[in-house]
Amino acid sequence: MYFDLNVPVIPQKIGIKQGSEQPLKKKSKLGEKAPRVAHARDPILSPPERKSIETRIDDLINLGYSVIALNQTVTSKYDPMSDHNYLAEIPDRSGVTLLRRLTIELDERSENGFGLTNNNSSALSTYDIISLRPSTAANLSSACLSHSVASPITAHIISLDLSSQSRLPFFLKRSLINTAIKNGAVFEICYGPAVAVGGDEINRRNWWANAREVVRATSGKGVLLSGGGEGCEVRGPKDVINLATILGMKQDQALHAVTTLAKSVTIRAQTRKTYRAVLSEPTLVQPTSSVHGFITATSGDQPSVSKVNEADELAAIGQTTTEGLPSQDATTTTIAAEHGTKKRRHLDEDPIPPSTSPPKSKKKRKNKE
Repeated sequence: MYFDLNVPVIPQKIGIKQGSEQPLKKKSKLGEKAPRVAHARDPILSPPERKSIETRIDDLINLGYSVIALNQTVTSKYDPMSDHNYLAEIPDRSGVTLLRRLTIELDERSENGFGLTNNNSSALSTYDIISLRPSTAANLSSACLSHSVASPITAHIISLDLSSQSRLPFFLKRSLINTAIKNGAVFEICYGPAVAVGGDEINRRNWWANAREVVRATSGKGVLLSGGGEGCEVRGPKDVINLATILGMKQDQALHAVTTLAKSVTIRAQTRKTYRAVLSEPTLVQPTSSVHGFITATSGDQPSVSKVNEADELAAIGQTTTEGLPSQDATTTTIAAEHGTKKRRHLDEDPIPPSTSPPKSKKKRKNKE
């Protein structure tokens, strides 16, 4: 099962729903302000755009992808009043799993907040996956430390712009990256700019340099490979794996980047809609192993405290048995005597006390005169 968690959907036309915008009323005579009617500009996908999206989904299915995430991008800050989830207008299809993803591009204006608050959790619940694309060091630190912790507004994907600049605008610290990966976040590499037909050669060169830097900083762990392109910029899973090995990832890491790791991201994203990120109710399993190898708990015969104590004594002495607990009369043990002879004693008898006689002093040899 192969995953492509970044299929961008960018509408060319922004429409206004009828009746969504109304003029404000004038102030009343008493000086009270009239209630403001909320209005929102909702992007509406035109029929040609929907048909184009359906064609791209068909191409991805033919390439072998089973789970596809449609991506909606928001700049600077998410506002539920103006940023409508137009991905819900695309119906689900049989034979493939369609996910809805929201990506927030963070800039300098986003350092004061970018909409991931508990007040917007109900609007954010319409998206299956939330991702962040930081462009400053402060935004990267906030995405790795604060917004990767399990909550209803957790961002599980940290996407990086690898083609616009020759070097990343921030330094990838290993401690910061390891903290984000430990919390369950992944770093996304979109291969679209590298395989774009007729693309800028400078952007392609920048992508190769920055992508290798991401692989170096993460050691190939926690790296997600996605398309992020349109039409002919999409490649099959095996081609994506070969591309990842050129970047410096191991063969198994490249395979997990489009299969196992992507699946874990989708499962973790479901925890945003559960209490304390719990997926299922835990069940208590009673142990069935015996105590020290002597007692086997069954439904009909439960061991008593005295038998457990006797088993502990036998384990301390070193006597092992295979047929339950031995009887008191037949249980004997072998104790080595001081002169090498062996004697058999019952367990009920007192053990041989240690020798209390003082050690014999060595006779001093007298020198012959």
